[in-house]
Amino acid sequence: MNKSAALPEEDRDFRLIVGRLAKRFETRGVVPHQVLGLFTKRGNLASDDVMKLVATMPLGLSRAEWQQIVLRLDINRTGQINGLSKNIF
Repeated sequence: MNKSAALPEEDRDFRLIVGRLAKRFETRGVVPHQVLGLFTKRGNLASDDVMKLVATMPLGLSRAEWQQIVLRLDINRTGQINGLSKNIF
């Protein structure tokens, strides 16, 4: 059985998006959670600020794709990202 076939469509889409982002980081020799962790190291980061930041980066993801990532990282639904899980990548 195909593992991704058991996932809801939303989860499959999310994994594809994060996979594309991780691949872009990897081709540049960057560890994704370390880079993104720099922005949350000192505390919370507003989801809106993340969206502004990534809009300036040529990472090959659309605004809607970034919104999906930010929504997953805002675990408490407060509009704040207060840490990044290593297993998102």
